[in-house]
Amino acid sequence: MNTVSEAHLTTAFSPPMTVVTGKNASGDDAVIFLRGSNSNIHIVRSVLLKDGVTTEQVLAALAERGADKSQVQAVHLVPLEPNGQTAWMVEMKGEAKQQHWFDFRSGGYLGQSDKYHSLQPAS
Repeated sequence: MNTVSEAHLTTAFSPPMTVVTGKNASGDDAVIFLRGSNSNIHIVRSVLLKDGVTTEQVLAALAERGADKSQVQAVHLVPLEPNGQTAWMVEMKGEAKQQHWFDFRSGGYLGQSDKYHSLQPAS
């Protein structure tokens, strides 16, 4: 990564992961997912944003599925392990903390989960 625009630790995964966004040497927007600490940090995954669908496209696909976009709490790009897939996770407001998952590259709907159930694949 040539320039960093944001870095944050996410505890949505166990163990936690650092997410770094910025631009690579070619000027492309990129996201790198890191895990580890001190001298033992490794790259879990890196993606160029131009290689996938945008958050706007994901929100449009969510609306097509009948979800109320005003109920979206956050949208995160996340690596799914161990299958090597990267996904957009859309967190919804509400007690259940429902999440909708979309494939980063194709925008296809992967399924949903909530604080009570892990990812349930789309049928």
